[in-house]
Amino acid sequence: MVLCLFLLLFLVGSALYQLHLVKASTARAFVPPELHLVEAFGYTLGGMFLARYHDSPAGEFDELVVIAGIVWNPPTSCA
Repeated sequence: MVLCLFLLLFLVGSALYQLHLVKASTARAFVPPELHLVEAFGYTLGGMFLARYHDSPAGEFDELVVIAGIVWNPPTSCA
């Protein structure tokens, strides 16, 4: 877990990133079929992002993003 303080445009706050190995078979249930799941040895990289914005144009708020896995969408993905 990494706790960091960041300044991005007009957003000021703190964030927590946590990455996990997720079974590809589990992640596939949450990924649209037209996207290709990037996997190795039956796993993909997933995780969560939790942020608390203290000062922003929208006021103070919290945000939670859950990442099911990494996807590849050719030709727009450049990874």
